Amino acid sequence: MMNKTISPQQLVGQLNWRYATKKFDSTRDMLVGGLVKAQDQPGRQAWAARQATIALGNLLTSAALLGIDACPMEGFVPAQYDAILGLEEKGLASVAICALGYRATTDAYAALRKVRFPKETVLFHV
Repeated sequence: MMNKTISPQQLVGQLNWRYATKKFDSTRDMLVGGLVKAQDQPGRQAWAARQATIALGNLLTSAALLGIDACPMEGFVPAQYDAILGLEEKGLASVAICALGYRATTDAYAALRKVRFPKETVLFHV
């Protein structure tokens, strides 16, 4: 048996984590039981895809705040991504893809003036 020494800070962190997770067990059970388990498989997949778009939005915001370029893409073939990444065996499926990185300093297009439509032609009030 390995004897692992733990610092007081680590112990407090673990206790806080255990308390926090236990504190929200009933909320998690309500969400999983009420929202997920009550749906059929296509309903769960649609719900999970919508949840992924929330995570994608957070990814794009975080990348922008860190100065990292991000480009979400559509038009990909999920089944091919799933096969390449072995997602199906893990019970997962791709619903969104996003490239992240830093633009090349030699990118001539980065400094060009961007084309933007007037807001009056893009937005309307409901």
